[in-house]
Amino acid sequence: YRLPIGDCLYTTILNDSNNFTNANTTPETFSLAAGIAGLGINPSDLNRRYFLNHRPNEMRYVGQTLATIQLYNNGRILVMHSTLDMQKTNDLAPDSIMNMTRWVQGVKGVDAIAHFREDAPGLFKLSLRSPILDVNKIAVAYGGGGHQKASGAHLKGSLDEVRQDILNKLTTAIAEHDSRAGR
Repeated sequence: YRLPIGDCLYTTILNDSNNFTNANTTPETFSLAAGIAGLGINPSDLNRRYFLNHRPNEMRYVGQTLATIQLYNNGRILVMHSTLDMQKTNDLAPDSIMNMTRWVQGVKGVDAIAHFREDAPGLFKLSLRSPILDVNKIAVAYGGGGHQKASGAHLKGSLDEVRQDILNKLTTAIAEHDSRAGR
């Protein structure tokens, strides 16, 4: 007998650990996932349904967003954005849009990622990711939050204004990191 709650718990672990790739993945994470799998769930099916089951319009949106990638600070900062027009063209509601930073995490040489999703004219949802910086400190400064390596906030202003402000903060954070690391 299979309990549906096992599907929910396993999917939550997949999401929180980014399919077992995030730094928060521990031996206990694998042990818990194995225990849940022992209850009769289908891990490959859940992975497919959660990570790979995208409609064509969602994939077009992903492609349009990835096409906006710009690199800064000698390629160490990756910035991309999504617009209201992209959402409208692809018939997507903001709450149906997947985590765009997932598509670029692990890009070689990149120490910080910023994604700006336009939710209304002059209002952006910021998502920050970094394997080396405490991006939560940056998000908290804007009333947001999250985790050390993954955080977000809502920002008001034009795309150019919010992008430049966050770029300045990320550039400063990388310089401070490098200074502490003796680089």
